[in-house]
Amino acid sequence: VARQSGGKPLLAANDPSEPALAQQPCLTACRDDKATYLSWIAPDNGGSPIISYNIYRSDATHPEVLVGVQTNPADTTFNDRSVDPTVSSYTYRISAVNGLGEGPRSNAVSASVGVCLITGGACNEPGVTAIVDPAGDETDGQPAHDITSVSMAEPITDTVTGAASNVVFTIKVASFKDTLGNFTIAPGFRWSIRLGVIKNGTLVTAPPSGIPGDSSQTDYYVAMASNGMGPGGGPSFEWGVTSVPNGAARVFTVKGTIDPSSNATVDGTITLVVPKSIIQTPGPGDSIALTLASVRGDLPSGTNDTIFDQTGPGTYTLRATNLCLPNTPPLAVLNANVDHGDAPLTVNFDASASHDPDAIDHIASYTFNFNDGGDDVTQASPTISHTFTDAGEYIVRLVVTDSRGKQSSNTATFLLDVEPPVTGIESWMTHGSITTPFKINLPLTGTRGVECRNSASVGAGNYMMVFTFVNNLTSVASASVTGHDPAGGTGVVSGSPIVGPNASLGLAANQCAVNLTNVSNGQYITVTLTGVHDVAGANFGAAQQMGVLVGDVNASGRVDAADVSSVRQQTLQNVTTSNFRNDLNASGRIDAADVSVARQQTLTSLPSTP
Repeated sequence: VARQSGGKPLLAANDPSEPALAQQPCLTACRDDKATYLSWIAPDNGGSPIISYNIYRSDATHPEVLVGVQTNPADTTFNDRSVDPTVSSYTYRISAVNGLGEGPRSNAVSASVGVCLITGGACNEPGVTAIVDPAGDETDGQPAHDITSVSMAEPITDTVTGAASNVVFTIKVASFKDTLGNFTIAPGFRWSIRLGVIKNGTLVTAPPSGIPGDSSQTDYYVAMASNGMGPGGGPSFEWGVTSVPNGAARVFTVKGTIDPSSNATVDGTITLVVPKSIIQTPGPGDSIALTLASVRGDLPSGTNDTIFDQTGPGTYTLRATNLCLPNTPPLAVLNANVDHGDAPLTVNFDASASHDPDAIDHIASYTFNFNDGGDDVTQASPTISHTFTDAGEYIVRLVVTDSRGKQSSNTATFLLDVEPPVTGIESWMTHGSITTPFKINLPLTGTRGVECRNSASVGAGNYMMVFTFVNNLTSVASASVTGHDPAGGTGVVSGSPIVGPNASLGLAANQCAVNLTNVSNGQYITVTLTGVHDVAGANFGAAQQMGVLVGDVNASGRVDAADVSSVRQQTLQNVTTSNFRNDLNASGRIDAADVSVARQQTLTSLPSTP
C-alpha cells in the first residue's frame, strides 16, 4: 500500500485548488565540526514549479532567522557552514518557494555536533551497495529468504601496493533467527549471486558448465548453499556457473569452493569472499555486472525451480589499486586578491596552495562557501571569482577533497570586509548670496528625502545631487535620470558628472556632483551613476531616489496648511541651517514670496508618501 504524497487524487471531486503554495518539505540533518548538512524530500509543488528553498536556523538564545537559500530547485541539499562550534545545538526548518510565494515550513530538526554517516566505500566491508531489494517480498514468509541488499568491497590484501586479491560479496537477508531466537540456517537452500565480468569494456566468457550436450551461454555464480557439506555439516560456500541446458530450468554447476573466511551471521549477513583469480582476475576500472541475487530451494539436485526471493540487477566497478592505502587528510589553504573593497565587490579566490601529504594523492575537488546565503560551490579548479553585492563582513570557507575521497580535516577561512560604496547623498542648493550650499539629506534607506525648494536664481527645475563615497574617486563614466511621475514628468542630466575635489563647488575627493535640469515638480526622480571608479580599484554603480515637491517644508509628501504656517512663522528671518527649508525660492531670506509659493502649491503631493 502506497500513500499518495501530492498531486491530484484518484477522485476528481477531491482535486485540490491549484496553483497553490508548495507543501512542507521533509527535512533531515547531520552536523559535524565543519558544517550542518541538510537534506530533504521535495514536497508537492502545488501545481506551480518550485523556484527555491529557504533555510531557517535558530538556537537556544537566537530566534529563527533566514540563513541561506538553495536557488537550484533540483538540489534538495544545503550545507550550512556558518555554524558556531560553541553552540551545542541548532534547530533547522526549510520552506519551498514557488510562483505563488513561500509555502509552510518543514518539520524542525535539531543538529548537534557528531559524526555524520559516511559510507566505507570499497575498502571496507560491506562496501558499496550494488543492489537494494524491498523488504518483506519473500514468497514463503521466512526472514532468512528475504534479501534486502547486495554490497561489494575490495579490502586491502597487499599493504605495500594497496591491491586486493579478493572481491567480497555481502548478501543481506532479514535474519537467520528461528522462532525461538536461535541462529538457524535451514537445509535445502542456496543464496546466490549471478554475475558477469567485464574487462576492458568486453564481457569475458565464463567456463562451460561441463554438462553433456550443454552448449547454452553460462555466467558465474557465487553462493552459500545449506547442503550440509561445509565444516561441521554446515553450509558450504561455493562458486560455479549457471546455464540452461536445452532451454530447460536453470542449472547451477558447482566448480569449486571460495575463500574459507566466507561466513554467515545471525543478523542475516552472508559474506562471500571470492578470489579474483576465479573470475578471470579483473583489474582496476573493470566491472562486475550482477544479473540478480536469489534464494532458491530443491538442493542438492542442482536444478533450482523454486525461487523464494529474487532481486534486480546491479553493477560494481573495481577500485584503483592504491585507493585503500593509508590516507592522510589534505590541507585546505585559501587566498584572495583583495580582503576589502566597496560593494559590489568581485573577489578572485585561489585555493591552489592546498595540498595533500600523501605522494599518491592530489586535490580532486574544492568546495567554497561564500557566507552570503548561497550553498556550497564544488569544482575541480582551485580558482573561482565571486561578487558580493551587499556590504558586510564575510567569512569565506574552503574544504578540499583528495583523489581518494578524503576531505580536509581543517576548514580554511578568509575574512572579507565589503564596504558600502556610498556613505551619503544630498541635494545641494545655494541661497541668494550665501555661497555655501544648504544640503537636504537623501537617506540611503527608509524614508525618502524630499527637495522642497525651487531656486529662481538658477532656473526652475534645476537641482544638484551630490554622492559621497567611502573612498576617493578617480572617475565616473556617466549619469542618467529616471522619473517616476505618473503624469510623465522627469528631468535630464546637465553636463557630465563632476568628480571632486572641486574647490568652487566645495566637493571633496570622495564626492561626485550631478547637475539636473527641467526636473518636474511632484515626482520621485532617480539619478544613477555608472562606471564609478575609486582609488581602491573598485568599479561599481550607484543610484538614489529623491522626491521633488516644492513647498513641502516638513517632507510629508503633501503641501498643506502646516507647510504654509511653518513658512509664515519664519518670515523676515535670515536663512540658517535650521530653517533653510522654509526659503522655498532659495533667495537667502524667508519672506512673503516664500509664503506665496507655499500657498500656490497647497494640496499638491507626491505619488506616494516618502
